[in-house]
Amino acid sequence: MAARSGGNRSGDGGFVLGMLIGTALGTGLAVLFAPKEGAALRDDLADVVGGLRQAAKDRWDDWTAAASSVVDKGREAYDEAITAAEQAAQREARSMGTFKTS
Repeated sequence: MAARSGGNRSGDGGFVLGMLIGTALGTGLAVLFAPKEGAALRDDLADVVGGLRQAAKDRWDDWTAAASSVVDKGREAYDEAITAAEQAAQREARSMGTFKTS
């Protein structure tokens, strides 16, 4: 049986997002079905929508930070590969120059 990699966290974000959405929907339904005045109901709905907006913004910030990190690591790996290839090509060119055929 394969063990789950400790570095694989792709499923964790979906769970958290689902929890946030479920909480917001549950709160919204509770507010809609609770007997309240119109002003109090509007205030409660505004709070729920504000919470959803903030949760979405926080999630977006998390995703963009993660994507930026991945891009930076990719650039570093690319630069290292280019440097290694250039060095190997220079070594090969030097070694071919030292061996002369008769």
